Amino acid sequence: MLAALASGSNARHNNLPITQQPSTGPFTTTERIIITVPVLAASLLHAVNMSTAYVALPNIQGNLSATPSQIGWIITAFVVASAIGTIVTGWLSGQCGRRNVFLASIAGFTVTALMCAFASSLNELVLYRAIQGFVSAPLMPISQSIMLDTYPRERHGFAMSIWSMGMIMGPVIGPTVGALLTEWYNWRYLFFMNVPLGIIAYTGIWSVLPDARQSKAKLDWTGVSALIIAVAALQLMLDRGGKARVGSNHWRFKSRRPWPPVAFI
Repeated sequence: MLAALASGSNARHNNLPITQQPSTGPFTTTERIIITVPVLAASLLHAVNMSTAYVALPNIQGNLSATPSQIGWIITAFVVASAIGTIVTGWLSGQCGRRNVFLASIAGFTVTALMCAFASSLNELVLYRAIQGFVSAPLMPISQSIMLDTYPRERHGFAMSIWSMGMIMGPVIGPTVGALLTEWYNWRYLFFMNVPLGIIAYTGIWSVLPDARQSKAKLDWTGVSALIIAVAALQLMLDRGGKARVGSNHWRFKSRRPWPPVAFI
């Protein structure tokens, strides 16, 4: 009896369009492939974009007349904003829907990439990179949760291996693509190339991704605020601490004792 009910429920779900089916399926093998490809493509945008900018820093420095210490903020702003955006991803997904947050993240990433390409000063580029890091932060955690929902529990290991392989490809191909575009064209093409990729990813996700059940959970704003400050301080210390030593003209303290890392949190 239960098996017959389950098979009848699965048949009804399979007759629905893929975007109207439950986020946990069950999906056919073809439907899993249709969902997996655009989800991995969207998550690769964040991974590739983080690594392509590294190789173009010398060119950006010369074009925008920045010092070596100033140009590093292009990376720092993106990383810190991404860490902050990841913290509130779960709450935003529960409030607005996972599909809507994922689509908004892709759209925000694409728009801010275009803004970065047209930046005329270092301050503008750092600001746009910070916004881009925050709005694109949900791409990786949401893509991981979509992969776990799309595949049955016994195939979670397989799903995570595919997802991890996609995340590894980003840092591998990113510097190569960034170096070629910077050498042959201009550093601005590092951001221009994200525009068509973002449009393709947005169209694919909008066409195939079903929405997940929303949970209107309350957020502990005090705890989240403290966590955001701690994560931002720790990330700043790890990224900029080696360039501004304790006791230097930038960070001068009265105490002569060494400061532990926890002092920056």
